[in-house]
Amino acid sequence: MKEYVFKAQKREKFGKRSAALARAQGLLPINIYGHKQENQHLCMDYKAFEKFLLQGHRILTIEFDGQKEHGVVKEVQYDHVGTRLIHADIARVDLTEKIVMTVPVTTLGIAKGQSAGGILEINLKELPIEGPANAIPEKIEVPIVHLEIDQLLRVKDLTPPAGCRIARDPEDVVLAIHEKRIPIFETPVGPVEMPEVIAKKKEEPEEGEEAAPPAKEKEREKDKDKEKEKK
Repeated sequence: MKEYVFKAQKREKFGKRSAALARAQGLLPINIYGHKQENQHLCMDYKAFEKFLLQGHRILTIEFDGQKEHGVVKEVQYDHVGTRLIHADIARVDLTEKIVMTVPVTTLGIAKGQSAGGILEINLKELPIEGPANAIPEKIEVPIVHLEIDQLLRVKDLTPPAGCRIARDPEDVVLAIHEKRIPIFETPVGPVEMPEVIAKKKEEPEEGEEAAPPAKEKEREKDKDKEKEKK
């Protein structure tokens, strides 16, 4: 594993104000702890550490006051917006001691099943690796070119790095190639019922009553009555 070395300097003052001043100068406040040794409060180059972190690295070596500290990034803090680093905690490690560290899973190549129209589903995007700190890889690379549709890979199918083991159930499914399914929309079978049309009924005369004449008929009757009156 490649060694990442950072130069740091001791922090003489503490508190929010001094930490803000350090960040304004392009430095990141960090704390190194563990192994029953005294905590070290340091500052290191902000941009260099941010790049290191974004590339997925976690194990590093810090040089200060003529000494070296090996550690693994345990926790990082961001500002209230969640975009800018403001602090990091580094746990001391002996590069030969066994630790457990979670590393990302990456696939190599395009599966045959994908070329045939299948879909790659990754169930475990990260895996916990147990082994000496200097033997744990930054990622687990999984070749998938040989996989057909309906084939899968379990933890037991992966080859861990030398001197390490994958700290998961061997039967856990890491990834699989599934057949692409097209949703089928069912159409109703049988006669289609038409919506009921509600029409206003004509009022029928009660028994013994004559039906009301239409409007035009009424007008004609009025005209006849007027002619009679003239005569």
